[in-house]
Amino acid sequence: PDRLHRVQFAKKGDLVADQQRLLAESLPGMGPKTALSLLQHFKTFRAIANADEKALEAVEGIAKNRAAAIRKVFVAEYLEK
Repeated sequence: PDRLHRVQFAKKGDLVADQQRLLAESLPGMGPKTALSLLQHFKTFRAIANADEKALEAVEGIAKNRAAAIRKVFVAEYLEK
């Protein structure tokens, strides 16, 4: 299914795992394979959010620049445009 279909499916709340994969795939530079690796490595979004850049870099497919971008999502203050 395309991304829009996955969003609609996940909004129905059918499976938490689907929602977690969708959230992981929405992180900077993240495709389905790396998102799955990230989830398998950390197990929870709480663990991902609390991970520092070094810990994120331990996941296959996540280099230093991507780790910094992911970390920024979790620590930056929300500012509306």
